Amino acid sequence: MIVRRSLWQSLRDLVSLVTSSWLVVGDFNAVLGTHEYLGLCSPPRSSCEDFSSVIEDCDLIGVRSQGARFTWARGHYPRTRIERRLDRALVSEGCILCWLDISCVAIPRRFSDHCPSVIRLSDIETISPMPFRFQSMWLDHPDFMALVRRIWSSSFVGTPPRVVINKLKLLKNALKTWNWEVFGDLNSNITRKSAELQSIQLQMSNLGFSEELFLAVSRVHHGLDVLLRRQECFLS
Repeated sequence: MIVRRSLWQSLRDLVSLVTSSWLVVGDFNAVLGTHEYLGLCSPPRSSCEDFSSVIEDCDLIGVRSQGARFTWARGHYPRTRIERRLDRALVSEGCILCWLDISCVAIPRRFSDHCPSVIRLSDIETISPMPFRFQSMWLDHPDFMALVRRIWSSSFVGTPPRVVINKLKLLKNALKTWNWEVFGDLNSNITRKSAELQSIQLQMSNLGFSEELFLAVSRVHHGLDVLLRRQECFLS
């Protein structure tokens, strides 16, 4: 409690120094009321009032939140399960005037007991085509080397340099097709798997803990981890 009140005072001191738009985001370790809490013990009323007061004193506005209702969870059994909305984004009025759209997305938990928060200041995305490149994640697939050997054993007529060029072209096209058939659209798969994980976590928040949902979370976690490792190889 003492640490939080020190943080609240620091925010009050900071607002007098800020002359432009500002945004505060992260784990505040506090909730605004029982509607942001799920569990046996309700949050202390004084803590909720302190948090509400500092938001009002600093003229901050809560950013529209998407995703998980509760951003922090602990406990794997119904009797010990606790969930809270500890993570959020707060902005000044000037920040709202600077951006057409601001939102905070609580993405599914993976390694932490907190949902990571992603702040979106614009929904405009620039997508540029990517050139062909070798993906190190291919090396982990058992069919990769067989595909390379089959393509490289193809017969071509011409000078040795021309044969090599033709084989490389054939291999590139074959790898593009194989990559799509085996791995698919990696970003889309990650998006779908993250949405599935988020959906299950929302069910746990709304319906309560169950062994079936817990096993479903573990299964989807594993699938998402595989996809993210592939993405890490892709980006490395």
